[in-house]
Amino acid sequence: MLHSRCLDKVDVRWLLWFQKWFEDMEVVKELQKLRGETSFSTVKNEVDRIIAKYYSDVVSILIDEINREIAAQGEKVEDLKSKKVDEAIIDSEVEALLALKREFKALIGTDWKP
Repeated sequence: MLHSRCLDKVDVRWLLWFQKWFEDMEVVKELQKLRGETSFSTVKNEVDRIIAKYYSDVVSILIDEINREIAAQGEKVEDLKSKKVDEAIIDSEVEALLALKREFKALIGTDWKP
């Protein structure tokens, strides 16, 4: 299952990814025509290969995105602490940082490390 960010954010990267995926699907269809292949399992195996290839690309993009968000949120928390802002505001921002770290862990299965 793709991460919820795939559903929440539509940007150029996702559109390009889906465009490439559909182009590869067209390649599969062409290969099927050229070979005269009508076997569902052959086509399914090729589709599974393509999906696995692009799924890893998507996960890499998501990891990079979450890393940037965690770093930015961490800097924000440090900035608020240095300015001695109200503790409730800092707690709220720390909770946002922890939520991002939980999201990272849910995506790849390990704790975030700087």
